[in-house]
Order: sequence, then C-alpha cells, then structure tokens
Amino acid sequence: GQERRLRDFKRALPAHVSKQVDQAVKYFSISVRVPAALIAGQAGNVLSRLTDLPGAYSRGERVQAVGSRRSRIYVALFRLHLMLVLYTVCAQLTAVLLCSTAHAQILDIGRDELALEPTALDLIIRHVEFEYVTVWVAFLSGNVSFMLAIATRIVA
Repeated sequence: GQERRLRDFKRALPAHVSKQVDQAVKYFSISVRVPAALIAGQAGNVLSRLTDLPGAYSRGERVQAVGSRRSRIYVALFRLHLMLVLYTVCAQLTAVLLCSTAHAQILDIGRDELALEPTALDLIIRHVEFEYVTVWVAFLSGNVSFMLAIATRIVA
C-alpha cells in the first residue's frame, strides 16, 4: 500500500482511519470541488462576454422607441442574467474555498486519536458538519442560479 510521510505526525495513522480520512477528502474533492471550479470558470466566461445590450438598440430596419416595452423587458432580463451569473461565480468559488477548508480540517482531524465512524459521510457530518452544509448550499444554489441565468438568456 501507500506509505504516508510522517512530517509532523507522531506516528502513522492506522490503515483503517487513513482510508476513511482519504474517502472523506475525496468526497469533497470529487463531488463538489472540481465541478464547482468548472462551473465557476464557465460562468466567468459568460460574465466576460456580457459587454453591451445589443437587443436594446435598433436592429436594421426595425427601429424601436427608446422607452418601448420590448426594450425595457430586454434590459430587465439582461440585468437579471447579469446578477444570476455574478451570484453563480461567487457561490461556486465559495464552495471551492470551503472544500479546501474542509480538506484541511479533515486532515487535521486525522492527527488526533480518531475513532472509526461507520462511513466517511458520518465522519464528515460529525466533525465538519458546518462546512459540509455550507458547501452543498453554495454548490447547489450556484447550479440553480447558473441554470436560471441560461434560461434568462434564452428568453431574452
């Protein structure tokens, strides 16, 4: 198997505890951290392309009045889209940063004399419950926000 370097550990973790700590860390990184970083990147890309309001201006032969209903609806949808994309970037980056914090805390928990929990999820819920809940709220709300931003852009 793999041998851990002991750096500041007094002694090596027992194999069963080491396996559970590894599973807990992978639970955060595989299911949340990587997808959140990818979604934040895509939302950032969308955000960088939002530079002007082309539909609020005249288009070829159809010239809209400045205060027309259609242009006001488009501007409102554009602003809603912008706010949703901004929230998506913030929520997903929050999830990524909290995943990093949870990783550090889980690895720090491994230093203590740790009793084996039934599953890695039980270990997470017992020791880093706040981070677990906050990561999932940020991740899921960011996903919903990104989908709503896409739907708003389609409607506009």
